[in-house]
Formats: sequence, structure tokens, C-alpha cells
Amino acid sequence: GLVIERLGRRCLLIGGFGLMTLFFGILTVTLTLQDHAPWIPYLSIVCILAIIASFCSGPGGIPFVLTGEFFQQSQRPAAFIVAGTVNWLSNFAVGLLFPFIQKSLGTYCFLVFAAICSAGALYLYFVLPETKNRTHAEISQAFAKRNKAYPPAEKTDSAVTDDKATNRPKPEASSTLDNYIKSGII
Repeated sequence: GLVIERLGRRCLLIGGFGLMTLFFGILTVTLTLQDHAPWIPYLSIVCILAIIASFCSGPGGIPFVLTGEFFQQSQRPAAFIVAGTVNWLSNFAVGLLFPFIQKSLGTYCFLVFAAICSAGALYLYFVLPETKNRTHAEISQAFAKRNKAYPPAEKTDSAVTDDKATNRPKPEASSTLDNYIKSGII
């Protein structure tokens, strides 16, 4: 929690996906060249550990923190259900498809994951605002500004809005009361 608050969610997510892209690329090179030197397989193990560390530093935990920050209290349970379902279905898809990817691409199979991580980092760079030390309203305004969709203005009294729309001057309260008295309504 302290690292997240100090560095920020956006930085950790983009940095995590960026580092995973880098280490997936290095892992591909080490797997391709593993027969050329006796120390290269050890570098592959270091790359796998670095990928795990990069995942844990950002993409592994930050999305659940962001889910709580993006939605109002009444919407959070549904948002967590959707986020958890997408997370588990994605894990299932990776586990199910990886053997086929590995069989067809061989040592280059991790380039698929490098491309996905790179696309994720770019997407988050252009779409995700920083949420550190911001309220829900400020985060919503940041999204609206990026999407050029501004939230509706605060509602005002309908009588004031109608008067402005018809260009009628708003009568003073005392003159309105006098008019009612003169017309015999009161």
C-alpha cells in the first residue's frame, strides 16, 4: 500500500506492463539462444522471475485498487463482480491457449504476451488518469475531459431556467405578492 501511494497507480501499471514487455522480449532471446552458452538458461530463469515481479508490482494488484476508486459506493459490488469475472476468464483463456501458442510458435511464444503487454501499457498511457490523492468526482472529471464529454451542469431552479430560456426578467418577490393581492388571488 505504501508503494502504491508513493508512486501512484498509473506509474506502477504502465511501468509494470513496460517491464513485462522488456522481460518477455529478453526471455524470447534467451530461449532462442539457450544452446550457445551454458549461462543463458539461468538468464531465462532470471527473466521469468523478473516478469513475475513486474506483474506483482503493477498489473497484479493495482486494477483491484482502481476498481474501488473508479466507481461510487453503490456501484462497486457490481464493478468488482465484473472485474473478478474478467480476471478469472482471462486467466482461464491464457492457461487454455498457451499450450497451442507454444506448440505453434516455439521459442517465440512469449512475443504474443510481449505484444499484449505493450498494447496495454500504451492504452493505459493514453487513457488512464492518475488517481493518487483524488476524489471520485475529480477522477470522473479527468475521464470526462479525456473523452471530451463533460458532465451536465448542476441543476438549478426550473423557474430560473424557464425565465432565462424565454428571456423574461424574473419578477421581484414583493412585486409578485402585490400582483397576487391586486388580482384577488390571495
